Amino acid sequence: MNERIIDLILYLASQIRKKTPMDSIDVKVLSADGYTDAEIGAAFSWIADTRIFRMMGAELRRARFRVLHESERAIFPPDTYGYVLQLMEIGILKERDFEKLIDRMQCSGSPSLSIRDIKEIVPVLVAEREEDNFDGTRLMLNANDTIH
Repeated sequence: MNERIIDLILYLASQIRKKTPMDSIDVKVLSADGYTDAEIGAAFSWIADTRIFRMMGAELRRARFRVLHESERAIFPPDTYGYVLQLMEIGILKERDFEKLIDRMQCSGSPSLSIRDIKEIVPVLVAEREEDNFDGTRLMLNANDTIH
């Protein structure tokens, strides 16, 4: 999953939260912004395959709330932390991905992250994630998968 698809997923999620039916979302606007049909299709597929969006009528609630330590807060300016929370809320980032992100940033000595940095790091975290229960569906193949 690349950063452009993540941006599309966030846009589509915001439209769904505004009670716009998926079949009424104007994809011409997205095409005019330079997104390809393949990117738009991948974003729609991810949303359709994600259990969170099957319950879109209900309010999304996270089971836990993670309080950042003072040293962790230094890594995330408010706008960047808000972006990370959005990614977690819709299910792109999982709590263990967030912990990996914090660990990597603390080890790297980087003073803080920008949204641009997060957009570059998130696809790597998602690709490194051990295979979850995909209920028989996935958008990407693993290196050891065979196509019949």
